Amino acid sequence: LAERIAIMEDPPAMIVSRLILDKNLTIAGLLIEKGSVVSDQDLYTLVDSNDIDKCILIARRRLVSPGVANALVDKNDPNVLLALVRNPEASLSPAILQRLTDIARTQPALQAPLVTRPDMTPQVAFDLFWALPTELRRYVFSRFLTDSGMLERILRVTIAAEEGDFGAEAWDGQNFPPDEKTAEATSLIERGAVEEATSLIAQLARVSESSAKRIITDAS
Repeated sequence: LAERIAIMEDPPAMIVSRLILDKNLTIAGLLIEKGSVVSDQDLYTLVDSNDIDKCILIARRRLVSPGVANALVDKNDPNVLLALVRNPEASLSPAILQRLTDIARTQPALQAPLVTRPDMTPQVAFDLFWALPTELRRYVFSRFLTDSGMLERILRVTIAAEEGDFGAEAWDGQNFPPDEKTAEATSLIERGAVEEATSLIAQLARVSESSAKRIITDAS
């Protein structure tokens, strides 16, 4: 019955609702994961039931609406979240991507499938940047910083959000610091003069001292 209902265009809603509640995943799973006839309202009911196995099947559906995706994120279950971020057909809004990014800081398994999603945005990817391992950092750079124009746009957004003394107009994308100043900053870092290097890097890069110190003290 579940197999036949799953391929019908307009099956009785009551039967669909009963079948997806079946405790046997062999029966319910046919409709939950692959059945296009299951409504979002029925999916919300399943998510609220706290059946994690069924939540994983929902996360794997060919189409997952933003509302259902948001409800799945609310579960904060590692297996459900991993299934969701691995599903390229799931409709994840920028707000949901940001929520997943906040969770991925402490759940490394989510990081690779999250930053490689087709719908990942530069702003969200760079928000996760500091939590990523070296190889994923390189991937983020290669994907989102392929041209200087993109780098300049990101810098303008970042600088505008900083709480330091520099405004977005301070960066023009052309006025790079002299080589001798860069060499001086490198020398300070090599000698372990963190505070002096932090002040100089903040001045040269036009970022806050907190951002400069974060760069200097992060070996990756």
